[in-house]
Amino acid sequence: MRNNLQLQKQYTEVELKGLNLAIMRGEKIPVIIMDNDKMQSTARASDNTGSQVQRVLYESASGWYIIDGLMWRWVKDYSLSGSTYW
Repeated sequence: MRNNLQLQKQYTEVELKGLNLAIMRGEKIPVIIMDNDKMQSTARASDNTGSQVQRVLYESASGWYIIDGLMWRWVKDYSLSGSTYW
């Protein structure tokens, strides 16, 4: 039971804008998780080497993830008009 509770902590929820019908439940996808604040400071630096990329990468959280479930949700965008609501 304790192992299953620890596995529950490893779920990540991703919300995408737009529809992607190419993904399926059970599919294995690569995920790279980076620190946005460190990435912006690295982009401002003049020397963009591979060592700087390693500093912004969360190696323990990045890796192969399996899609456990999908939920398609439509939210009306009031900034658009006419038939472009989708």
